[in-house]
This record gives sequence, structure tokens and C-alpha cells, in this order.
Amino acid sequence: MVTQFNSNELKKYLVESSPYLIIERKNYPINSIIKKQKIILDNLSHHEVLFKIGEFEKVDIVFVPNEKNDILEIECYNEQYENDDTIKIIKNKERINISPGGDSLVPGKYLIKLKRKQKIYELLYEIISSNTKTDNTKIMREYIDRHFENLSKNKNSKVLVTDKKCLSPIISNIINNPITNISKDRFNKKIITTDNIENKNLKTILISLKNSNEYKDNYFDFFLEQTWLKDIKASKIIKPTIRFIKDINYGKIYEEYNISSKDKKLPYKKNSSLFEIYSFLIIKEAIESIGFKWVSGWLKDSDNLSDIKKGELLVFKKENKKIKLFFEKSLLISNDLVLKKDETSQVSSPIDIKCKTPDILIEFYKNDNFIDSMIVEVKYRKQIYIDKLYQDMSNQLLSYRRMDFYDSKVKKVIDKKAVKKILLIYPMQESEKEEHRIYEDIMFLPIDFKNPIEDILIEIKYLLNEIDTINDLFVASTV
Repeated sequence: MVTQFNSNELKKYLVESSPYLIIERKNYPINSIIKKQKIILDNLSHHEVLFKIGEFEKVDIVFVPNEKNDILEIECYNEQYENDDTIKIIKNKERINISPGGDSLVPGKYLIKLKRKQKIYELLYEIISSNTKTDNTKIMREYIDRHFENLSKNKNSKVLVTDKKCLSPIISNIINNPITNISKDRFNKKIITTDNIENKNLKTILISLKNSNEYKDNYFDFFLEQTWLKDIKASKIIKPTIRFIKDINYGKIYEEYNISSKDKKLPYKKNSSLFEIYSFLIIKEAIESIGFKWVSGWLKDSDNLSDIKKGELLVFKKENKKIKLFFEKSLLISNDLVLKKDETSQVSSPIDIKCKTPDILIEFYKNDNFIDSMIVEVKYRKQIYIDKLYQDMSNQLLSYRRMDFYDSKVKKVIDKKAVKKILLIYPMQESEKEEHRIYEDIMFLPIDFKNPIEDILIEIKYLLNEIDTINDLFVASTV
């Protein structure tokens, strides 16, 4: 049950007979409370969603029990996420921040455990998408993973696939070198313990693998019953932490579990990162759809699937034409001595420009001569914020007009406009009609998740069509 109240009503809730939560939603980045909720923790259903928050909201919660031994555990954002558990423990009237605000959360459902009167209630809260529909978030994830498995998720840089017959050495490595926490005993002395969320998840996974009937060996019984794992209580839900996934041996066991269960449960990247990767991949698909062959870069140079790293370059060829596709390329300053260090891109930046890393850079070549380029800025924002054109965004787009053309053949800057077109793409809103707004060489393009490639392809084709008409003149003027 959810009740709205103002701050003057807070005291009367402190004598309630049932435990409850106070949810405080705050302005970001300032800390003033704009809304409160009271959620009574009574008549609870298993995995009931208690409350929802937006992915950019700043939220504190207060747990008010009716018995001093009541405890609430909640999975939440943690600035030390990679080095700490994702579960925070809240006792009597303690206040914690579960969302710092800004671009930090991943939409999805997260676990809450209420420990009360020797019973444990497993509940949920949900983080919802703010700048696009939940269905569009799903479309992005499925599109990315359909082309490159698990790229939409946070994980080890390599896909760790293990032989089903060779898990024993991996589990032995874990037994001998487990993930541990530092705790204190009853004498307040620090001790090292294996009783943590990672090993609870591990035990649940090993039990699942044992019961899958896919393994003939019986070593699971030994590890589960004859080692320190026998004292670990299995978790009810498998939600691995980053610390779990990044450990090479725990990560391999988790990959094996995913293969066995056919359920990819690695935690997803946040929506702003997903949208940037999604945009990069639909541009890649658009280029390939008109006959260009991907010849080098990223997976073409490696057998293992890695995340797309900053500065990643994909090269496409078709007859005597070539397209270079860069992901978050840091452009070098227009100085000959600096540019000698990196000649992968023919676009450089004047020294006074602050925004030197466009989200996506596309360069067009013919007969290995640079012709034109297009910059694509990806903004995971609502249309209303795009329309307001915040000062930083406006300055960023306008600065791209001033980018220089560095001719690697003569090793100097040429008096030629380097960037022909600037696209700003953002998620099409539910109530928005498809509309392309053009300001000279800058286009605002809402992406329709149902048909994302068509509009991008029009702009790529436009620049490709210009290559044949301007290339001969350009080459003659620079010889």
C-alpha cells in the first residue's frame, strides 16, 4: 500500500504497527526533497514490486521497523560497485541513498529482502526508462545481442566459453582462491570470510549445474559437501555482482551456467551507453546494406568478442571506395608534430575547441583520397531537452563545423572543410511525429526503433553520391 504525505506528517508514522519504507525523491543535482512515499510492508506477495523510480532520479529510502531486529536488504547502486557487494543492509530508521541521480542506473527489477520474525520476504523495486519506452530498451538490447552476443551487457571483455567436461579445475581454483570479505568476530577481531553474496550465487549455480543432468562426473558433490561451500547458504535468486563476473574463474562458471540455462542474466549496460552502441551498429548495418564489405577493425582483428572501445575503427570497402567508421574517436590537434603519431583519421581539431571526441565519425574515401566526413552525435535525451538546445550541446555541434582536414600524404592541414554533415540523433518519443529538423549542415534526427536504418542510410547515400562529382576536382587542387 502506498500513501503520500508531507514532512509535517512524518512523526505520526513512527508508531505504526507494521514496518514501512519512506521513499524520498530529490532534485538532482541539488538535494531538496520533491516527493515522499510511504510503503507499508504488510500482506506482501513474493517478488511484489514495491515501488518504481526513473533511471535518472535521486532517491533515498528510510526503513522504519516495528521490531528492532527487523532488517531490510536492498540491491542498489554503489559507487564502489566493482569492489563491494551490491546489497546494502538497512536497520532501524537508517537512511541510505539507492540512486545518486544522473546517468547511473540500469532499468530493470532489483531485489529487496525483508528479514522479519525469523522469516525472509523477497520483494522487488523497478528502475524504469526515462527517455524512451521500456519496449524500446528491449529492442535495443535484443538488436545488439542478436548481432553480437552479450554486447549489451556488462561482463568480462572476452566471452569465456568452457568445456562442459572440464569444470573441475575451474571450481578447484575457486575453492583455493575464493572471493572473500573482511568481517569481525565476536571479539571485534578482523577475520576473512567466504560468506558473501558471490559465493551464495556460486553455490546456487553449482547446484543448478549438478541437477542439469548434462554432466556425467560426480565432482559437484565433493565441492558442495566437502569444502567451505558446505557452510554457504545458496541464494534464491542469481544476480551476480561485477566482482563475481570480473573474476576469471567465477566468470567461467557463470558463462557455463548461461549456456546450460539458455538464459543470459549478465547485468545490462545503462541505457545511454546502450543507445550509443545501438546507433553505432545501425550505422554499420546501413553501410553494409549498400554493398560495402567490412574488411578490418574490431572483431575482424580478434577472435574474441570485446566491448566496443573508445577509438575503435571499422573499415569498409566497395570497389575503389572506402568508409572509415570510428567510435568515440579522440581527434588530435591540428599540429603536424602531434598528427604524425596517428594518421588513422584525416579529421583534426583546432586547439581552441573543447569537444574533440565525437560519438561517431564517418570518413569517406575514393582511391584512398579523403573526400568528406560526417559526425553523428548520440543523445539519450527527451525531445524537450533536445529542443531547448542546452548551451553545451549547441557549442559542441557548432564546433564540429570548424574541424580541419589533415592530409596524411603531405602531412599538413589543407584549406578544406573536413566535416560535410552533422547529425544529432536521439530516441523518438512516443507522442512524437517523425520530423527531420535541419539547420544548414546540422540535422536533428529522431530514431524510430521500428525502422532505424532508413534515415541514416539516406544521409550516407547522399555523401557517397557526391564522391564521384567532387573527387577529380579535389585531387587536382591538392596535387
